[in-house]
Amino acid sequence: MVFKTDQTSTKCRIVFDASAHFRRTSLNRQLEAGPSLQSDLVKILLRFRRHRIGVQADVSRMFLQIGLHKEDRDVTRFLWKEPGDPSPPQ
Repeated sequence: MVFKTDQTSTKCRIVFDASAHFRRTSLNRQLEAGPSLQSDLVKILLRFRRHRIGVQADVSRMFLQIGLHKEDRDVTRFLWKEPGDPSPPQ
């Protein structure tokens, strides 16, 4: 986890390091390389400029604002542990 106390929006966020080694390998080495799924930035900007009015939104925190079926809620829980606390996550 990364903690930034000076941030007003997100003070704590989970970070995954797929290049971290465990038993002489890493997650990045085990994954098969696939096609690039990112769109070309130039094409995105050209499509954005085609219209008279442009709309943009930050959907990074949208996940916690959507409704879920009751049976799906258990698989979307976050484990939380205070920094330095030796007890298991809650």
